[in-house]
Amino acid sequence: MEKLSYTLKEVAEAMGLGMTKVRENVARGELASFRVGRRVLVSRVALDAFIRSRSANASVT
Repeated sequence: MEKLSYTLKEVAEAMGLGMTKVRENVARGELASFRVGRRVLVSRVALDAFIRSRSANASVT
């Protein structure tokens, strides 16, 4: 079964980014997240949308 959400650390590792960059994207609202207790999570759907938006921007430049 595929995961439905990921921690910020998992997102950073999967995308090859640092935690600071992932947190910046969340803080700017570019990467949607939600809290469960003290944990900040990113849904698989939000991560896919973020990647698609970045891919679309990369092909335009």
